[in-house]
Amino acid sequence: MTFEAPLPILQYLRSISHQGTCYAYLKLDANNFLIESGSNLVYFDVTCFDSEKTIDQQVPALSGLLPVKGQPVVIANTQIDSSHFNDLHIYSHQSNQWVLLLDSTESATQLQIEQQIRLSNDIVNEKKSG
Repeated sequence: MTFEAPLPILQYLRSISHQGTCYAYLKLDANNFLIESGSNLVYFDVTCFDSEKTIDQQVPALSGLLPVKGQPVVIANTQIDSSHFNDLHIYSHQSNQWVLLLDSTESATQLQIEQQIRLSNDIVNEKKSG
């Protein structure tokens, strides 16, 4: 999936995604109003926007995170509904903010499984030693 974006944004997206990753993007102006959006927004349950409101007023996960200056802000494995997780990346380029959403359901599910195994092992070990 491709979209028109400045080279630094495309390079950043390539560096954080892997083949088959579902993603979406929001391009914001200096005042956090939506300029452009695209890709798989429906997948991330982000679809209806009010042009009279800033994006952080409409997407609670972005509240307090905008604007970003310098290094990208990354919030990993954010649960967006009962079965999907995403990584949220906020990247500043020139006077625009780019919000990149990447599906991380597979890695979050794997992390949950590993945590459950560790917890089970801890319980077994505690019972053996007690």
